[in-house]
Order: sequence, then C-alpha cells, then structure tokens
Amino acid sequence: MDNQQDKYEIAHNLALDKLKACSQRINNSCINCSIFFTCELRKHYVKTTYESMSKDTSGGFEF
Repeated sequence: MDNQQDKYEIAHNLALDKLKACSQRINNSCINCSIFFTCELRKHYVKTTYESMSKDTSGGFEF
C-alpha cells in the first residue's frame, strides 16, 4: 500500500488542522461556539471529509 497522501487526504488534513486550531481558541469544542451551525470552517471540513472518503466520485466510499 502506498503511504503517500492524495490531494483529497491533504485537503482533508489541512481542513482538520484549521478546525482544530479554531476549536482550541474556544475551549477545545466547536459546540461552545456561537456560529456552530453556520461555521464555514466546519462546512469545509465536512466537504473535504466526504471528498477524501469518496475520492470525489459519486457513489460508495473507499475504506
């Protein structure tokens, strides 16, 4: 198995790092944030998570 990350995994990891950094500023939890439901960082993280799992194809995921 190749240990190199593809572009989807790289984007996902970057989005996760940004989300973690933001959540640490607000007591280590996004739930305590006033924009929890409208947060663009969270939306972007969810999008990159999906793309990383599906490799941007419709249908199933690669696990």
